[in-house]
Amino acid sequence: SLCFSNPKIYEFFNDVIATIAPRINSDYIHVGGDETPQWVKHEDYQIFMLKAKAIINKYKKKMIGWTDDLGSVKGLGSDVIGQHWATDAVCCETTLSVVAQGGKILMSPANKTYLSLKYNEKSPFGGSFAGYNNTQNGYNWDPATIVPGVKEKDIIGIEAALWGERIKSLADAHYMIFPRLMSLSEVGWTPQKDRDWDEFKYRLGSHGPRLRELGVNYYRSPLVPWLALNTEASCGESAIVKLIQSDTLTNNYQVVIDEVHEFAKGNSCIRQYNIGDTVQITPENTAFIDCLSESEFWVFFH
Repeated sequence: SLCFSNPKIYEFFNDVIATIAPRINSDYIHVGGDETPQWVKHEDYQIFMLKAKAIINKYKKKMIGWTDDLGSVKGLGSDVIGQHWATDAVCCETTLSVVAQGGKILMSPANKTYLSLKYNEKSPFGGSFAGYNNTQNGYNWDPATIVPGVKEKDIIGIEAALWGERIKSLADAHYMIFPRLMSLSEVGWTPQKDRDWDEFKYRLGSHGPRLRELGVNYYRSPLVPWLALNTEASCGESAIVKLIQSDTLTNNYQVVIDEVHEFAKGNSCIRQYNIGDTVQITPENTAFIDCLSESEFWVFFH
């Protein structure tokens, strides 16, 4: 901890912010502010945080800090962002204090957004202080219901955190980040009423080939129906197809099969398409089409 009785700390803090602020595109600077040693007097902590905020504002940035303990400071004003990590609603007086002072909340409940948590008890590394956090768990939550009294209008967004003390390589980081970050992205940008895990997991699974092509060491969650490369497509399977011509009036598309991905085993039907085949795609033989680019689509045969 800094020595709050020494005025030199403010010169030091100013020098740090003056150096950092011009080098970042973000409007925000995170000061932490949690895990304060017990021997630090709250009065000293409060004085420092208010002066730190003034210095950050001087360089045209806004301050972010963990609501526990930043929310215990009075006089923060409305231009402060409090980041909420706690998982127990009864702990959240400091989060509510930030909102009461006009500030916004960045939601990061540990049991939903911490990518350093294990997926399950069999995960080779990671922590479990807030429980396990599988891909579905990271998707099935509403930021506006985490803290009673903190409503959607009070929330600026969500943030996922990967604490690196157990990460030994980029491959390890990939394993912990993906696919959970993709689940959390949709939590952040899609209205709650439009989200459904049973629909989302198929869209998530369609990213498997992309992740493999990019060399991402993602966790093959058994909760997700991942697309796997195959040589032919039939009922219950999907394909990447390239557009030859289209008739938008009838929704008929003539395409060539470029890649085929296994979607579900045990399905069969009369239609069977091989790589290189030219196929007429119609509403009668496909369940849905997802646009990948202007000339490339992902289709699911039924």
